[in-house]
Amino acid sequence: MANKTYLQALNEAMRQEMERDENVFILGEDVGQFGGCFGVTKGLFDRFGEARVIDTPITESVIVGTAAGAAASGLRPIAELMFVDFIGVALDQLFNQAAKMRFMFGGKAKVPMTLRMPQGAGVGAAAQHSQSLEAWFMHIPGLKVAIPATPHDAKGLLISAIRDDNPVVFLEHKMLYGLEGEVPDEPYTVPFGQADIKRVGTDVTVVATSLMVQSALAAAERLAAEGVSVEVVDPRTVLPLDMDTIIESVKKTHCLVVAHEAVGFAGPGAEIVAQVAEKALDYLDAPVKRVAAPFSPIPFTPPLEKAWIPSADDIVAAVKSIRSCGVRPRPEAGRGRALRQPPPGGDTVRTAAILANPASGKDIRRLVAHGSVFDNQEKVRLTRRLLLGLEAAGVARVLYMPDAYGIVPRALEAIAPAMACTPIDMPLTNSQQDTIVAAGIAEALGAGVMVALGGDGTSRAACKGSIKTPILPLSTGTNNVFPVMIEATVAGLAAGIVASGRFPPEATCHRATMLEVLLNDVPVDIALVDVAVYDDVFTASRAVWDLDKVPRLFLSRCRADAIGLSAIGGQLAHITPEEPRGLALELAPDGDTTVTAAIAPGRFARVGVRAARDMPPGQAHPVALAPCLLAVDGEREVAVARGVRAAVRLTTLGPFVVDVPRVMELARRAGLFVSGQPA
Repeated sequence: MANKTYLQALNEAMRQEMERDENVFILGEDVGQFGGCFGVTKGLFDRFGEARVIDTPITESVIVGTAAGAAASGLRPIAELMFVDFIGVALDQLFNQAAKMRFMFGGKAKVPMTLRMPQGAGVGAAAQHSQSLEAWFMHIPGLKVAIPATPHDAKGLLISAIRDDNPVVFLEHKMLYGLEGEVPDEPYTVPFGQADIKRVGTDVTVVATSLMVQSALAAAERLAAEGVSVEVVDPRTVLPLDMDTIIESVKKTHCLVVAHEAVGFAGPGAEIVAQVAEKALDYLDAPVKRVAAPFSPIPFTPPLEKAWIPSADDIVAAVKSIRSCGVRPRPEAGRGRALRQPPPGGDTVRTAAILANPASGKDIRRLVAHGSVFDNQEKVRLTRRLLLGLEAAGVARVLYMPDAYGIVPRALEAIAPAMACTPIDMPLTNSQQDTIVAAGIAEALGAGVMVALGGDGTSRAACKGSIKTPILPLSTGTNNVFPVMIEATVAGLAAGIVASGRFPPEATCHRATMLEVLLNDVPVDIALVDVAVYDDVFTASRAVWDLDKVPRLFLSRCRADAIGLSAIGGQLAHITPEEPRGLALELAPDGDTTVTAAIAPGRFARVGVRAARDMPPGQAHPVALAPCLLAVDGEREVAVARGVRAAVRLTTLGPFVVDVPRVMELARRAGLFVSGQPA
């Protein structure tokens, strides 16, 4: 395998393909005896003659149009424009003809043309000869766009482009022509849509294209000396774009920087960032950073041009800015601890328990059918962040409830916590009874705190086990009206501090006030209420159980359907600042049937009535129910007929609930944090 320059690799690829296939020919300005503007076609005119290496007039529209027509006629043209900046006068031939021809002929037409264009700044060619325009071509269905960063990829991708039956835009950075690297002598292909990991790392993913790949590698080398492991991913083609490789890297490093020389606004990095946000947002531990050119024409003056071009320094700065955002440290000995000194109790193992009962297929189908977003994957994402918080707070052992979906094991796939994570040894019934059993076992095994993941149903079930251990309910936020809507990492940190025993329970917990529902004077534990008036219209709400601690902001300035309630018969109930702690909603879909959904803490009012009145603890308040289904104990669905006596009342016999804001304030006052970050 010989060492060749980027330019030589391109030249060799064209020569070998022209030798292999007589239908391959080259056309463009000065590509013949002169050898091209940058010398890429040098020697090919002498080897193949003027019939296959054709000098054209200075008319880009003719070059691209001729290539498109020749390709549709069975030839395989390689067209060259001197600069990508000149494509503007040939956009119709490329965008509207070559890119769409195969589609408009029902797949019968082939357009095997390759359009080579140098791009990029750095040679003092000023604003009209130095742009990076790959984002233009990425927006056109029917095109493929290759943007190689190394001599090896340049040859392999160009051969793939020439052999492809679709139009390929092949972009070559001018500053890469002299780059050397190992290139096989024999022909080979590099597949489109397959990214290459140029450097393996564990802390930050840098996705870079073209010349920025070299800058990213230089930045990674400098950062390695500071203990930061950078993974450099080169997409190699931006259309098709290999998002699978990028996302897998993000899942490993939890941090992302995107670097390209094109301007940042609507540049190729924007598409990468958008897809990461859609598919892997919850794997990110810090905001994404883009390193790109400023939104301005490219200066001619060398010092200004150098300042305009993104550099390795910019990539280093972007990575360091991410690392300063509180990124989770890697789980090495002695790291990831939030407490300054050991908690009371000597060597006592600090233990937390996670109770996460997955939604059943029946629940998911019902909720999805009515437009609710509900997925067990939400619990996986929350659990991952919860584990990070527990680890940072110094928890040494996590006991977790097993389940059929595998919520905690799936979360552990993405992280490597230093603490021991052990499933509770218990049989599964795939019911809320599992939560009750798991809570009892965890308490017997010394859990200092329990986190009930998923909100109301899991938390209520855990309470039925008469546990005395503090419990922290953590909501998924999906189809759920629930009082604890906090960032899961903060929840884990607070739970870990409680488990450490640094503060007495009365300082960190409160006795919850619960809402009881009575049917014919018999209390029932309702996890989900589906009030069915018509087959295709329903309202659903989770029964709130910790009523004294409903944050005012959570229920203020929200539409009812935005917090888990769908209006019946087109009516919307508005929750306003004048009713800051919630309502019992009474909806009248048809003037005959009255539906009341009780979701609120100590207040009761009809829809449209601002003056709510108190509901004293222990006093039953009658409510009217339409024929409906009640999911009792989170398991049994009980049909309620018209005329059933229904009431709601408050009880102060709830569990001890972790007061997250109080815990964090106590920790701050005790000096457990330094400069806003865990010590």
